[in-house]
Amino acid sequence: MEKKFLVLIPTNRDKSYTLGKFIENLRKLESSSKFDILFSDDGLDEDYRNIIKSLGYEVIPVQKTIDAIKNGEKVNIVQCLANTREALRNEFIKRKKYTHAIWFDSDVIMPDYTIQMFTHDLDENPKLDIVSGVYWQQKSKIENGRNVSYLYPVVFKYLENECYDLSIHKYGAEMNVQELFPGRLIGGPNDDIRIIAIGTGIFMASRKLMEDDNWHFRFNPNKPDTTEDMWFCLDIRELGYEIYLDSRICCRHNFQSWRNKIKDKQNY
Repeated sequence: MEKKFLVLIPTNRDKSYTLGKFIENLRKLESSSKFDILFSDDGLDEDYRNIIKSLGYEVIPVQKTIDAIKNGEKVNIVQCLANTREALRNEFIKRKKYTHAIWFDSDVIMPDYTIQMFTHDLDENPKLDIVSGVYWQQKSKIENGRNVSYLYPVVFKYLENECYDLSIHKYGAEMNVQELFPGRLIGGPNDDIRIIAIGTGIFMASRKLMEDDNWHFRFNPNKPDTTEDMWFCLDIRELGYEIYLDSRICCRHNFQSWRNKIKDKQNY
């Protein structure tokens, strides 16, 4: 069966600082691969949506978040992320001609060969349901009384013994950077490294996974600092899906801190 990709991109005005670089990167991917593109925007700024439309891209408003903000509700940022991802997922499900969804966050800059590499992974293993690329996040820790910042890959490996490095995965920990090299497809029951969780800034998912009604992008108000990507990984792994990582797809992350933000009609 011919593979048909729909690229899904959640964004909003908060990401306007990186939109130019992201679109430039997206154009390079378009010049070498065939796929369609759908943006979503969960903000009130119609002008931002019009900018994206003027560049030739389709963009849908995330009505669940927008209505809540208009009603004066304060919405946790993770709830917004869950809403916008679920809106994009539902649109993908409706558009039956696509075999796979590829998710890009609008602050992630991908290698030019990203789509070709995902295609290669599917050629090698047609039954892959989810495979991620690598991008990086910043974390701080106290060492010898000093606050030290470092970058870590937003991908987590399975451990045999219980560990609390992750907020909801008792058996997961950060991957060691050396484990990413040499670049290859990592994961699966026969690999010496199994992937327990990924960030959702860049990944590909099969239609089978996208249409599985036993999971949804979600937010748990009892654990407000646990992100929607961690819930997603927990849920699909409990359903038996095996997560893979293609460490050859190594991306730059133009991130700004968003944790503990609240979106409301005053400040969004």
